[in-house]
Amino acid sequence: MIRSITEEEMVHISIEKIYKKDAQGNELLITGESAILNETNHHFQTIAGSINRKKPLQGRWKDQYRPL
Repeated sequence: MIRSITEEEMVHISIEKIYKKDAQGNELLITGESAILNETNHHFQTIAGSINRKKPLQGRWKDQYRPL
């Protein structure tokens, strides 16, 4: 639907290999399809440095989300 409205062509990214250093500083070249998918997923999950953890609800939200 959006494509037909804007008449823009969709762009895809293809990643065929990943170059990185491991924790010990060794250089790695990753070429396996599943390994590339895992590394790409890990990168985008951790790029901003956020840590997912439960946070206690405060104020009015605590009452809103209290179990029935």
